[in-house]
Amino acid sequence: MSESDASESHCIAADSFPASPSPSPTPDPTPEDLELEIFGRIQGILTHRKPYCSGTLDVDKDQMVLFYGKDAKTAGRIDFSDTTNEELQHLLKTCEQATFGVNQESVLDEQYRKSRKLDTAHFSPLFDVNGINLTGLLRREFLPDKLHDVDIRIARYKLNVYEPGSFFKPHVDTPRGREYVWISCHRLPDSS
Repeated sequence: MSESDASESHCIAADSFPASPSPSPTPDPTPEDLELEIFGRIQGILTHRKPYCSGTLDVDKDQMVLFYGKDAKTAGRIDFSDTTNEELQHLLKTCEQATFGVNQESVLDEQYRKSRKLDTAHFSPLFDVNGINLTGLLRREFLPDKLHDVDIRIARYKLNVYEPGSFFKPHVDTPRGREYVWISCHRLPDSS
């Protein structure tokens, strides 16, 4: 288990795209019209820029702590900067098999994905994505200057835990809702 890692997934929503100036008066757009405009802009952005970024961010050692558990019997705390094999095994046993979405259904297929997971209600990391200015990084990497004032919200989605031999084949994530436009994954290393 020394090579295991935990990935925290976040769904990121974008709102408040500035309205395009219009040359002549038009009727007020419907919510559906506004939604189509927003997604059209995002699609245009991703067509002209790489749709991903990667790298390493410095995180304070104090933020490498995760509290988890489904009940008092499984509750635990793990410090990813100083873990033991027993702590990693306890986290793994607390998790359940991870499914993935296909055609609006959750599917368990270990030929495609083999990992464990905890839903949002069952974990609480001290890692603060706002404290490392992840939204600023996303704006710089993905949005043109004229859209830098777009409101970006980050919402925790789930914790995936991969042990040696686990995998998730390359894929394109399907957003969980119409307002989610990015998936952000963070690898939390163990101490080995």
